[in-house]
Amino acid sequence: MWKSNITLNFAYLSIAYGILERLKIYRIDVQNPDLIEALGQFVGTQSLGPFPLYSPVRSNAVTIRSLVPDDFPKPRAGTDYPVVGVIDSGTSEGDAYLAPWREARDVHIAKSEQDTTHGSFVSGLIVHARTLNHGDKGFPLCSAKIVDVVALGKHGTTEDKLLSALEQAVEAHPEVKVWNLSLGTERCVADRSFSDLGVALDRLQDENGVTFVVAAGNYRQPPFRGWPPDDLGEDDRVCAPADSVRAIIVGSVAHRDHSSSRVKTGQPSPFSRRGPGPLYLPKPELSHVGGNCNAAGTSSQIGVLSLDGKGNVAEDIGTSFAAPLVSTLIANVGHRIQGGGGSRLLSRALLVHSAALRSGKIDPTLLRYQGFGIPADLDVVLGCDPWQCTLIFELEIRPTVAYEKASFPMPRCLYLDEDTVKANILMTLVHEPDLDASFGSEYCRSNIEVSLGTYDPGIDGNRHQKKQVPEDPKLAGSAYEQDLVS
Repeated sequence: MWKSNITLNFAYLSIAYGILERLKIYRIDVQNPDLIEALGQFVGTQSLGPFPLYSPVRSNAVTIRSLVPDDFPKPRAGTDYPVVGVIDSGTSEGDAYLAPWREARDVHIAKSEQDTTHGSFVSGLIVHARTLNHGDKGFPLCSAKIVDVVALGKHGTTEDKLLSALEQAVEAHPEVKVWNLSLGTERCVADRSFSDLGVALDRLQDENGVTFVVAAGNYRQPPFRGWPPDDLGEDDRVCAPADSVRAIIVGSVAHRDHSSSRVKTGQPSPFSRRGPGPLYLPKPELSHVGGNCNAAGTSSQIGVLSLDGKGNVAEDIGTSFAAPLVSTLIANVGHRIQGGGGSRLLSRALLVHSAALRSGKIDPTLLRYQGFGIPADLDVVLGCDPWQCTLIFELEIRPTVAYEKASFPMPRCLYLDEDTVKANILMTLVHEPDLDASFGSEYCRSNIEVSLGTYDPGIDGNRHQKKQVPEDPKLAGSAYEQDLVS
């Protein structure tokens, strides 16, 4: 009965969404809607629903002026640049400015469905963010080349096609270790479950040793949020796939303001979606410049400048344009550490640590909107002032095994006496928990605790470690399980 009414577009997608290796996902076109109920009742059907549609997070660029060569210099001869993969609406094949920076162009969208405005804007910021924005030091100075993957049509792309393009791109370009995804849905993350695409992104990162940098998403309903934040309920939570555990999720911060702007310089952008992710995971982890706007969403003179794909400098706002600033930074950090031989965890840790150093004491409210803050520029991330020292410990952790570093190295100039050290200490822990989507809300299967402190004798005669550096932000609320989890 079904064969005459149902067309299988894909026979067994070997995408294997997420960690469930045996999960089979089919895409089916149904001409007779009445058959959907019958299909859902089939004993072999675990779940049934429409494929989510993914689009560029924002694309409302306003043309400012025509480009000139000084706006967008070509790559310097003899300079070795890192490469960032851009999964987006693509750049124009004949773009004279971006072409010298483009290592490859993979097309998954028909010509008639392409609109390269958003992809060009994102790519321009990966290459020349500070140059395009009048030398503003809030933007990264470093540059990267791009692999341009045309994967988003102007009317959106279904999840199965997007994931297929992602898998092909990552396999075709193993040299690319950082991929920018300024895309999303309008569907907020759930409290106790992870999206299929978020789980799939985790699998791809583990299998290929890459990092996805994902925009947190934009809240689109005026009047836009001010600061301190208006209570929008759950409507401004981050959107899928910003619930990916392995990915770096990026929120937006305003770099300019004027008399009618909703927020001031340095505050979370009025449109930037907030965390937490499922099960209180800290999302976003980082933030960067994405622009500002007034209550109606207008952003003239307070937006971000980049390319519009038509030979012009344009202005726009969105977390779409904060994400590529983090992408170019993390690609350059990885490139500079042993020529790209450092681990992806080390690059992430250095950016988060840098952002936390700049932010100072963490405000729990700010944490949900801008993560640990904006990372510093490349040379600052990889360097230290003469009065600072950064120690890096990277090791394989095994279940039930405790590791210690004793005695911990401290400069003698910080000792007030033989037993007392006076210093400001910041410890950043970055780890990758075991993941298993078959456990639902217990998707993350491991946790690591770390502390810096002293060993003191206990009443049992044994020495016990006493934490001396408290968590930041500190635990708030009662001792009930719900508050402890939060």
